[in-house]
Amino acid sequence: AEGIGFAIPIDSAKPISDQLENSGQVVRPFMGVEIYSLEEVPKTEWRSTLKLPEEVEGGVYIWSIEPLSPADNAGLKRLDVITEFDGKKVLNILDLRKILYQEKDVGDQVDLVYYRNGEKHQTTITLEEQK
Repeated sequence: AEGIGFAIPIDSAKPISDQLENSGQVVRPFMGVEIYSLEEVPKTEWRSTLKLPEEVEGGVYIWSIEPLSPADNAGLKRLDVITEFDGKKVLNILDLRKILYQEKDVGDQVDLVYYRNGEKHQTTITLEEQK
């Protein structure tokens, strides 16, 4: 009645429909983190709490990590800030989800660049299926 419509891009819908037709379930790669975009945090907290250097333009911060998850096994910690995922810049949660769900599969190894207490680090995470 209101003339409002919703559309899902075929590039997002097709892999999901194929998985449902072939196996009856959707399997997505899993990191085991609860994350939020830095843009949700005041810039003053970027410097004072997260201790991010000036050159950091965005990213996602880890709020919690599931024990024994891929992120836990890779050594990530609460309040780490992910700025690159597999060589691609991550400015917000949408960037990370796009790479994770559209370009990666269960079992893939992914290089992460992250900041912890103002220091830049790199690690490799092996994506798993969520159990």
